[in-house]
Amino acid sequence: MFSRNQKLLTIGLVVLLIAGLLVGCGGNEQSSQDPAQGDQEKKAESILGDIYLVGATQGGGGVWDMVGTGLANVIQQNIPGSRITFVPGEGLANVKTIHKGEGDLGFMHSTMAFAASQGKEPFDAVYDNVRALFSVYDPSMQFVVLKSFPIDSLAELAEKKPAIRLAVGDPGSITELASRALLEEYGITYKDIESWGGSVQYKSMGEAADMMGDRLIDAISITGTAPMGALQEVATSQDLKMLSIDKEVVDRIVERYGFSPAVVPKDAYPFLEADVPTFSFRVIIGTPADTPEDDIYQIVKAVGENLDYMHNVHSNLQNLSLEYMAEGTGISLHPGAEKYYREMGVID
Repeated sequence: MFSRNQKLLTIGLVVLLIAGLLVGCGGNEQSSQDPAQGDQEKKAESILGDIYLVGATQGGGGVWDMVGTGLANVIQQNIPGSRITFVPGEGLANVKTIHKGEGDLGFMHSTMAFAASQGKEPFDAVYDNVRALFSVYDPSMQFVVLKSFPIDSLAELAEKKPAIRLAVGDPGSITELASRALLEEYGITYKDIESWGGSVQYKSMGEAADMMGDRLIDAISITGTAPMGALQEVATSQDLKMLSIDKEVVDRIVERYGFSPAVVPKDAYPFLEADVPTFSFRVIIGTPADTPEDDIYQIVKAVGENLDYMHNVHSNLQNLSLEYMAEGTGISLHPGAEKYYREMGVID
């Protein structure tokens, strides 16, 4: 399978060959084609016939895989001649992939898209050639501790300095970055935890849940849409508690990293006694800034007109609405998306 860049390179070589032949036949006549205009025409080429969707695997069991499959179904069934090609991605790297134009649509996190547009950590340069189509769902930070562990707040963790065994997500993942930012707002570093006799363990959600179920760790700092199945499973064998995040800390994290204030509702888990203040981010779909406006308009319209179907794709999408789609993306909406939302009266 050829990538879009390889296809464009092949087409470009053919065009140059034909142009050379025409010049040879026409003596000293020069083409009236403006090179800059030629580039603009390439940028305006429709993506609908071969859309590269980055970050999902067709038929896979992950959330992005299932949402991506549902999104592909909606697009292909409602836009004649459209075709989706699934391209596996790596979370944070998806922003760079879309920025470089190596994919047409891509899953990404709103906070990371924002950080990339500003050249902030974890990015080493500005990646601002990305625009948003819509928000998809909003994972929240959930800091869960064994009920028997001798702290009841993150402030108490900083004060008492217990030997906590904490799982923070895979290195460099959005969960790990959010966990590190949260701890640092309470004046805690990974080295501090190790100096207390504790440990910081880089584990996936499934691994961390299994370890907590076996009491091999004391706490999980995890991001996801509540209720999370992994935490529900742990709660069947262990007594748990979720630590709230102080408002002033949430406010600082929102300002510095582009997260949003959030609440884990009391009814999300049987071990909660009240709503738990926290912060969240959005999973969004992004596209290169120069993707044709009409293409994005058609894609967003197809999704907007099939929300009932999307609600059944995954439980994370049950509250998806046009209003939700148009907000919280962290970066500017693509003009094609803006056009649709304006037509529907969602934005001014």
